[in-house]
Amino acid sequence: MKTIGGSIFVRNAVEWDYCIKEAVLSLVPFCDEVIVGDAQSTDGTLDILKEIESNEANVRVLENLPWECAKDNARLRLLANMVKNELKTDWHFMLQADEAVHESSIPAIYDLADNTKGITGALVRRWNLWDNFEQYVGLTSKFRPCGDCIIRLGELQWDAIGDAEGLYCKGPWEDMTGKIFIFHYGFLRNNLINKVLDTQSWFFEDKNIDARYVEMHKEGNVFQSEKVIPKSELVDLPMPHPAIMSEWIAARRNRKTRT
Repeated sequence: MKTIGGSIFVRNAVEWDYCIKEAVLSLVPFCDEVIVGDAQSTDGTLDILKEIESNEANVRVLENLPWECAKDNARLRLLANMVKNELKTDWHFMLQADEAVHESSIPAIYDLADNTKGITGALVRRWNLWDNFEQYVGLTSKFRPCGDCIIRLGELQWDAIGDAEGLYCKGPWEDMTGKIFIFHYGFLRNNLINKVLDTQSWFFEDKNIDARYVEMHKEGNVFQSEKVIPKSELVDLPMPHPAIMSEWIAARRNRKTRT
């Protein structure tokens, strides 16, 4: 059987409310090796990662990755590939720190990695949750905040591209969007407005920062989701959340406001 590795990097998961523990643990059940990179966190994130490493035999933490490795969004690709290049497996699943792989995906992941058809990568489905924990931005909506059909599973030779949204798979790939699922919780975090403004300040080098988030920050720093995406564009989730996310979701589901 071919081996599968998982990779993920993060910076300041505590400050920015990433579900980093859950993200890593969603990779653990099907990965022979999981590499987690910490990009010079200053808020206790490394302590969380080291605790996971001490409890999970297939998890290894890389410390002190250079956060200022690029001025713009290229740093995300560079960091993703620094972590991926530490793997020694045949295949690779790239995950972000505000996501989780659904456990129902595991049989399909195994089947694809062991294929005999020459397939070298796979498109997977990402549910981009928005406004609440029951809905995502519709797959045909013009307001989609990021990719919902992306290559995240591939042979180890394929690198991250762009801002590490996906892998650049040059070989034959297969559409597994009906079998492999990532849940994206990035827009349901606490401290969302400040995170968006912080990210855009270096993403675009202080140019083209979204005026809607600037306005919300000035109006009390409470996230008003409909200023960005109308509720009419939201669709009910067709499946339950990953089991690993239950406690993280419960701690945030009933809050009255999200900053």
